[in-house]
Amino acid sequence: MFAGWRWARLALTAALGILGTLSLTADPILWLVHGNSTTKLVQESGTIDLLSGGSRLVHVAAVLSGCVLMFVPSANAYFQTRPPI
Repeated sequence: MFAGWRWARLALTAALGILGTLSLTADPILWLVHGNSTTKLVQESGTIDLLSGGSRLVHVAAVLSGCVLMFVPSANAYFQTRPPI
């Protein structure tokens, strides 16, 4: 990606953006589909559980933001001006 190769950004998007996000969100989504309540979960959770869940949310947001930012015009211009490694 640093050298400006488009395939590298596409590979990162596929591996981290799609597969990574699915690995972090599949269990919580399935848990909700089975009729569980988020209100009850929060009420019964301890501090560590809430910190872990918050960390997961921040992680997913950062990955999705990074995937989007890899393809904005200013990023394209930056990577195209980088000398090959």
